[in-house]
Amino acid sequence: MSAGRKLQTEIDRVLKKVDEGVEIFDELHEKVYSAEQQAQKEKYESDLKKEIKKLQRLRDQIKTWINSIDVKDKTALVDARKLIESKMEIFKITEKDTKTKTYSKEGLARSQKLDPFEQKKADTNSWVLEMVEVLRQKCDEHDAEVEKLSSGKGRKNNKRAIENWNSHVTNHKYHIDKLESIARLVMNDSLPPADVDEIKDDLDFYLEAYSEDPDFLESYDEEFYYENLGLEDLGKVQNVTVKKEEVKPVKEVPKKVKAVKSSTSMNGLMTIGRAKVKDPTNSNDPVVKSTPTKVPLVKPTPTTPVVKPVASMAAMLKGGEEKAKIMAQQQAAAAAEQQRLAAQKVAAEQQRAKVAQEQQRVLREKEMERVKQQQLLMQRQQQAQQAQQAQQQAQQQAQQQAQQQAQQQAQQQAQQQQQQWAQQQAQQQAQQQAQQQAQQQAQQQNNVQMQPQDLPIGNLNLDGSGQGQMSVQGHQYQQQHPPQQQQQQQNLNSPAPPAVNQPPPTPPQPPQQSQQQQQQQQQQQQQQQQQQQQSQKAIPQGTQTLSLDAAATYLSSLNESYGYITSSADSSRPKSYAPRNPYPTPSSYPSSPSTVFDNPSIFEKLGTDCLFFIFYYQQGTYQQYLAARELKKQSWRYHKKYMTWFQRHEEPVVTTEEYEQGTYVYFDYESGWCQRVKADFKFEYQFLEDSLL
Repeated sequence: MSAGRKLQTEIDRVLKKVDEGVEIFDELHEKVYSAEQQAQKEKYESDLKKEIKKLQRLRDQIKTWINSIDVKDKTALVDARKLIESKMEIFKITEKDTKTKTYSKEGLARSQKLDPFEQKKADTNSWVLEMVEVLRQKCDEHDAEVEKLSSGKGRKNNKRAIENWNSHVTNHKYHIDKLESIARLVMNDSLPPADVDEIKDDLDFYLEAYSEDPDFLESYDEEFYYENLGLEDLGKVQNVTVKKEEVKPVKEVPKKVKAVKSSTSMNGLMTIGRAKVKDPTNSNDPVVKSTPTKVPLVKPTPTTPVVKPVASMAAMLKGGEEKAKIMAQQQAAAAAEQQRLAAQKVAAEQQRAKVAQEQQRVLREKEMERVKQQQLLMQRQQQAQQAQQAQQQAQQQAQQQAQQQAQQQAQQQAQQQQQQWAQQQAQQQAQQQAQQQAQQQAQQQNNVQMQPQDLPIGNLNLDGSGQGQMSVQGHQYQQQHPPQQQQQQQNLNSPAPPAVNQPPPTPPQPPQQSQQQQQQQQQQQQQQQQQQQQSQKAIPQGTQTLSLDAAATYLSSLNESYGYITSSADSSRPKSYAPRNPYPTPSSYPSSPSTVFDNPSIFEKLGTDCLFFIFYYQQGTYQQYLAARELKKQSWRYHKKYMTWFQRHEEPVVTTEEYEQGTYVYFDYESGWCQRVKADFKFEYQFLEDSLL
């Protein structure tokens, strides 16, 4: 099925080429004959020859398809072949005319045929004959209409219509007689063709208006059409000339053959043929023999009858009678010739009508084929649009699914982070509580150690020796306390310094003093807790550190560092933006950038302005790199200091290894978006961008 469509498409393309070639051939054919100069004519002839060769190649292809069994309807192909062959015949005639030499026999004969005056006469005579034929056809039609109205019972009712048709027939016959007289006068050079052109419009109007306008007959004047031609005067002059030639006596009989003009006639008729008159002494054959010839269509051939010497007036009179008979025979021959020409004309018109009908049929078939092709094209476009819409819907669904999956993953990650954060907070709180309990136990132990076991209150000595003993015990306690702190630090694996703001150990004191010291320590602890709570409120979350112990400080630092942890997205390439709720766009709107602009060769076709736009407004893309590379190919150089493209306007005035100085053209993208000229500019090579390949 696809092969058949492909073949039909190829046939339509060839037929279209044939129509175009025929139109071009006709135009060139007219130009060949209308060219005034020889050079133009030769040029048109060569073009015409090329065009006919193209048509011949197309004809060979059409012949192949005609002989093929794959093509079912071959009517259009046969018509195209016939059309091309007709143009080939026309080209043969044209080529023969162009190759004919000017002063050869054929060239001279052709120049005689193309005489302007004779051509004008032939055209006028042709128009007269056509008009006569049209009027005769009208007469036949009107006679048939009269017969139709006369038959039957409605003869009395149609009397007025019959009279009108008869009047039309009478008027037509009058014009036929006048036109036949005009044709004879024109061919005998008695009436100029230019005078006949004046009545053409009047007769055309007569043929159009006599049957359509009912008021036309009221203002109709049959003598109005021919009064300017003076046909009656011309007829009288010709009759007088003929009579004088018949009655004129012959005084001298010349020895040579006497030439008589063929234009002389009895009634101003055209003389055609030759007549030979025998010796009048021969009583057996006194009649002049004649050989009538056919009437030519365009130009009559004047003949010169050869007349033998006449001996008497009687012989002259007999010759006149014979001439009258010859003229009557010639008239009959002319009438027969006119009938034959009329029949040929009718046949030609029928042939033209058939050709026109055939052309109309071919045009209708072509129009139907064009409509079918348009319908097929529309169906294909609709199918393509539907496929594109389905593809876009699938892409949108895939994008939505990807977005939903990304959202679910983000939610899961957020939940996991929240769970981890809650676990860390719980661990920190447990550690803080354990540390506080350990501190409280240590303080209680210290308080118990500081209370005297066996010393009564009265035996206490508050002198210098007692103070010295307290100082010694305090010194011993201070020596014993750092190893305990070091052991706690080693157990917690913390590099942080020991806890601060802890009350230093005190030596054992009496019970009253120890109670006071406990109260003071409790007050100090409460104040420290309040200060810590206030400092925690003042410090933002994530940066507050616990100063209770080295482990708490370490864990808080670790917690803060978790907020700044790196992810895989920091090193991956950023993805294109995918909206959560995309706006529904029509199918004709592009949903993604065209891949054409990824091809480096496309940038070679872009203009400078477009390349600058891509460079400045598509930053960080592959297209920016391609635009920059193309600008560099066009002798533009990028200045890294001014971030502007420069190009030499002329050769630099100063050139060194470090810089060059001269007049440059630069592209102003900030203020004017145009190219400007900078004179006496110093271009340092250290600012030249030369990394593009």
